[in-house]
Amino acid sequence: MNNSKTCLIRILSAHAITLEEVESNPSSKAKRTIGRYEEIKLKKDTAVRYLLKLGELKGNHKHRTTDPYWLLCIYKIKRVVIRRNLSQPVLYYLENKPIESTAYLIEQNPKQPFKYEKLQVIEEPDKIKYPPNRFM
Repeated sequence: MNNSKTCLIRILSAHAITLEEVESNPSSKAKRTIGRYEEIKLKKDTAVRYLLKLGELKGNHKHRTTDPYWLLCIYKIKRVVIRRNLSQPVLYYLENKPIESTAYLIEQNPKQPFKYEKLQVIEEPDKIKYPPNRFM
């Protein structure tokens, strides 16, 4: 099985195992532009929230119906990264601390980059009202 060419990488599997990095071809055409030709939709200093993974807020992998889908703290975009490789999406890095109006909420420090689909733009972050701390 390892001595046959695969469709996605077009080399023998046994040879691919020995390589440090393997370039693969997409199995299907992308329905949107990706990478270098992708439009930069968000600019630096845009206020955003990011999509939470299951149980990320509580520290476990359980998701309850009362858990929020988006993080309550609002961050600004620190930098936008476009990779040279065409198959890589545009990545957005967030600042280490949330903006001041949401700093009292449960604070997460996002170190990983985010794709556009995982961010929610907040047009006017100062106008958002939050419940008191005892309800959070």
